[in-house]
Amino acid sequence: MTRRLFVHVGPPKTGTTAIQSLFRDLGDPRLAYPTAGQWPDGAHNLLTFALRGETSWGAIVIPPVAELMPQVSAELDAAPADALISSEGLANVASYRQLLDALGPTVARFDAVIPILTLRHPLERAASDYNQRVKDAQHGERALPDDDLARRIDALRITPMIEAWRRVSPETRLLSYHPAESLLARFCALVGRPDLTPPETPWRNRSLGGVGLALLLLGNRLLPDPAARHRFLAEDLKDQHGLRLWRGASFPYSDAAVDRAMATTVTPDLEAARDRHGVDLTAWTRPPRATLSEADRAQIRQVAEAFLPASDRRAAEIEAVMAAFPAA
Repeated sequence: MTRRLFVHVGPPKTGTTAIQSLFRDLGDPRLAYPTAGQWPDGAHNLLTFALRGETSWGAIVIPPVAELMPQVSAELDAAPADALISSEGLANVASYRQLLDALGPTVARFDAVIPILTLRHPLERAASDYNQRVKDAQHGERALPDDDLARRIDALRITPMIEAWRRVSPETRLLSYHPAESLLARFCALVGRPDLTPPETPWRNRSLGGVGLALLLLGNRLLPDPAARHRFLAEDLKDQHGLRLWRGASFPYSDAAVDRAMATTVTPDLEAARDRHGVDLTAWTRPPRATLSEADRAQIRQVAEAFLPASDRRAAEIEAVMAAFPAA
């Protein structure tokens, strides 16, 4: 029997959590998904953090590579057929190679090692990634939306990504994130197991709306460390009834910033991906933008003044952050 090792390399914000939580919970005997190295959401992020030499991420302790790899190898060796590893941390080609080297002879026992790369429209991925970095207390993103887009959009181009992975492995399989509603079905088909498709695709990672983005940005810009930022979200904001943190549109970028990114980076990239690699993500509808009503702005000021430390900067930061979001 042919045994294949599929390595889902992400990248982040391409539906990875939905895929990982599905296989975490399946326990299918014909497609091994190692329990060792799993993050709580099912991603094998403990492996990638350990390979980077990290010892902790927030409150999560990262076991050393010397402890994790024998456990993962044992599960893969015991797999009667195919196996799957999935982590956004493998989106870096060097990390992927490092993982295969660390697994050593275990990899050689498979007939094929097949990376799976998921591709999402760069502006959608930029927006989702920005939202994640703002709400992640450990990361604590401080940049305003348009500044962040200008700084990061070049790194989100899909053509260089495809070509880098095809150089690493001609076996690389490409999976479009779009349409998201059928992502799990198409992923299961790609690993040869369409029978594992769930009846619906649950989305596990909620996005902040305009109020949530504004308040968490303020916390990131004014609070000194991850622990304080975590308390702000998990305790202070949680207790504020009527706060619409998770409601409303989440796309944070202005039309002018989107137009610049499309003209200089995104359109040429997507046309190259279509023409060179047959991946067509050029059809895209601009999502509605995150906004703030006057009532939202009053509530943000009230909460920020109640829970964020008083300083000469606080009033200016409140105004600067709210100015990044248009009126509802």
